[in-house]
Amino acid sequence: MKREFLQNLKIGDQPLSKEVIDAVMEENGRDIEAAKKPFADYDTVKQQLTAPTKPWARSNRKTKRKRRKKAGRFAPIRSFHGVSE
Repeated sequence: MKREFLQNLKIGDQPLSKEVIDAVMEENGRDIEAAKKPFADYDTVKQQLTAPTKPWARSNRKTKRKRRKKAGRFAPIRSFHGVSE
């Protein structure tokens, strides 16, 4: 909420007093901070969720290499019927 909005707001023909505007702005500030609180650790959680994926990707490469070595580089390609070509 902007202070300008409250300064231009009139009740009847009278604008709001400075004390009322200050009180409304303080309460609005507390509400905003309370709404931000659940998301304060967003960056930390994001890092925790993305960090473990790096070792998995590396181990997956190693697993693929081991499978290739075990099967031989030119392992026969199997057809739909399971017969080697």
